[in-house]
Amino acid sequence: MKTAADHLCKHCGTHFDPLEPADEFCCGGCSFVHQLIHDSGFDQYYNLKGAKVTAPVKSVAFQKRDYTWLTESAHSAELAASNGAASLDLAVQGISCVGCVWLLERVFLRTPGALRASVRAHPGRIRLEWNPGHCDLAAFADSVRQFGYLLGPVGAENAVTNEFSGRTGLCGAFAMNAMAFSLPRYLGMEHDFALAGIFTMAAGVCATLAVLTGGSYFIGRAIRGLRCHVLHIDLPIAAGIVAAYLGSIAGWLLNSDSLLYFDFVAVFTFLMLAGRRLQSAAVDRNRGRLLGEALDPNSIRDPEGKPLPLASITPGTRFLSPPGQVIPVASRLIEDDGTVSLESINGEAEPRHITPGGRIAAGSLNIGRTPLILEALETWDASLFRRLRESREEEARHPLLNRILSAYIAIVIVLAITGFASWWILSGDPARALQVMISVLVVSCPCALGVAIPLADDLAAARMERRGVFVRRSVFWPRLLRVRKILFDKTGTLTLENPVLENPDTLASLKPDARRALLTLTFDSLHPVSRSITESLGNSGRLDPIPNAEVNEIPGMGVWFTDAHGARWSLGRPDWLAPAPPNSRTDAVFACDGIPLAALRFRDAVRPDAVSQAAFLQKSGFSLFLLSGDRPEKVRSLAAELDIPQQNSHASLTPTEKEQIVRSIDRGDTLYIGDGMNDSLAFSAASCTGTPVVDKGLLEAKADFYFLGRSLKFLTTLLDTARLRAKAVHRVAAFAVTYNIAAAGLCLAGLMNPLLAAILMPLSGVFTLAVVAAHFATPIRR
Repeated sequence: MKTAADHLCKHCGTHFDPLEPADEFCCGGCSFVHQLIHDSGFDQYYNLKGAKVTAPVKSVAFQKRDYTWLTESAHSAELAASNGAASLDLAVQGISCVGCVWLLERVFLRTPGALRASVRAHPGRIRLEWNPGHCDLAAFADSVRQFGYLLGPVGAENAVTNEFSGRTGLCGAFAMNAMAFSLPRYLGMEHDFALAGIFTMAAGVCATLAVLTGGSYFIGRAIRGLRCHVLHIDLPIAAGIVAAYLGSIAGWLLNSDSLLYFDFVAVFTFLMLAGRRLQSAAVDRNRGRLLGEALDPNSIRDPEGKPLPLASITPGTRFLSPPGQVIPVASRLIEDDGTVSLESINGEAEPRHITPGGRIAAGSLNIGRTPLILEALETWDASLFRRLRESREEEARHPLLNRILSAYIAIVIVLAITGFASWWILSGDPARALQVMISVLVVSCPCALGVAIPLADDLAAARMERRGVFVRRSVFWPRLLRVRKILFDKTGTLTLENPVLENPDTLASLKPDARRALLTLTFDSLHPVSRSITESLGNSGRLDPIPNAEVNEIPGMGVWFTDAHGARWSLGRPDWLAPAPPNSRTDAVFACDGIPLAALRFRDAVRPDAVSQAAFLQKSGFSLFLLSGDRPEKVRSLAAELDIPQQNSHASLTPTEKEQIVRSIDRGDTLYIGDGMNDSLAFSAASCTGTPVVDKGLLEAKADFYFLGRSLKFLTTLLDTARLRAKAVHRVAAFAVTYNIAAAGLCLAGLMNPLLAAILMPLSGVFTLAVVAAHFATPIRR
């Protein structure tokens, strides 16, 4: 018999707690997409996907998007087409496996006029090629949206990732050639051999190219760090590269084999770059999974539809806010009523009905079905929304690491100078003394740490990916170990982002035509009640809305439409177009021609396992805090349910007040988990940050990690993984210290030579990699 912990969503693979034992999907969106894949004949997707965890679909599949930008981009691409085929690169959110690549390509090829699609899973890109004038890219984007993928314009490629890839590949080639040209010398090639000088020069050229291509990265970072009075691991790496290279040049000029470390220089540079590339690979991959701020108002338009740059907005400027758009500045509604959500500002999920002349706060979301005509009350520079979006992140500083590196570098330099002076005085041979000094600097490079720590970061990230958690910054792991205070936002973090339908059996009892009419009323709405209903309808399988139905909205009251037979279907407040059942709590009534068909009740739902996780964390010694912009009575009730002390729970907070509270309690030991724009400033103040993946997509680009699914069980595994990584790193560090002491002893005794250094360096790296891999062989605790 399955327990709750054994339940995996049949579509996305995330863990979930079923409401009924027979439940197979974590949300209505996954159920809908699973049926859609089957109906479309794409079942091969699941064979290719395997056990890979993907993002729960939730309401993404049901919310229509504005693809005006895509139509314009496609038109520009067609005008620029020169060989008969137009092409366009797009960003894709939702790619996580080879199955996603296969599915996207198959869906595009079924689009009329499509020629070919090329998908790159990392960093989430798709190149489309089509016959100009015969392919509707907006229709394709809407099709893949129903499968759970979102298309967006391509942003700047990750320059760091591209830089590492190019440098590492070149340095690998230089290292192989340097070793090939050095090998004859190690095998006993005589100095008077005709090609001896050419081989040495060729190895030197390869080493020089490796230093210029890869070594310059570490040398540049070390110099910039010294200018800022900051020490990091790149400094001893750079020192080792420079010392070995300059010593090799001296050995070549002096014709001294004992100083020739050309192959060491090239191989060491390659290994350090490969380690750094590995360290950045996982976080870059996770950064590229999401489009970022899906509701970013970068294309505001005036009432005539002309583009309006954000910087040009001043008090009195009039502009349009289409459905689903974030309102960038504080504004006044000019015409007609409207419905907006302030959830991302104050944490309150209830929609607000705004009448003409009403003020709308910056960062509000238009969740109505019609565009709003607004008049700006402030400039873009003065907008709180701009400040929340553009909060800068500071690079992490580790004072303890700085002190350790300072001591390490001082010891190495003292040993090198001592060895040089001692051998010169005792032997009277400056070349031999120079060889001892260079060998100390070379073998003291943190080669083992340089490759083992990146592997530990990558294995830790991969371990969490299997639980639906994606780490975006490698510096997150050591900071997480210091966390003793965990702060939660309320709405969308401890509670689910949408209210939960309390009586879903009411929908199950509706006739098929009534269920389809209800879906038509809610399908493309951002209203939280509509999203909840749409997901509930999706739980019973694929259901399509009535085509070409004109849905009308009365802001603050509800929505309605008239079908082809003249029947009027409505969903709205009790006693609006249909009476509510007497003596019962009803939040919304679904009716046909004024006759009630379903009285619906909703409630805020705490995330599965939130209560048990809160109890476990507090038992483990963590202090929990609840920071919310919601009403005091709701915050007190949730704090009591989670057994969070009332003095640690705060309600009715503005974004600035949240930031102030975090700063007042942070001692480098806070983890803040939130999901909305009102958490942005608090994110900047906390030591570690995390966010659930929600439809709004506001904080994923700022968080240290983001997580899929609806459960908080991952927190235990996340903390365990941080401790496991630390244990592996400590073991590697202990070995590195022992190795460096022994190697430095060999150097000072005059026993180290280029061949021995070339052997010891890779062996030490292999051993440390094995130590790290052995630690992470432990299975994940469920």
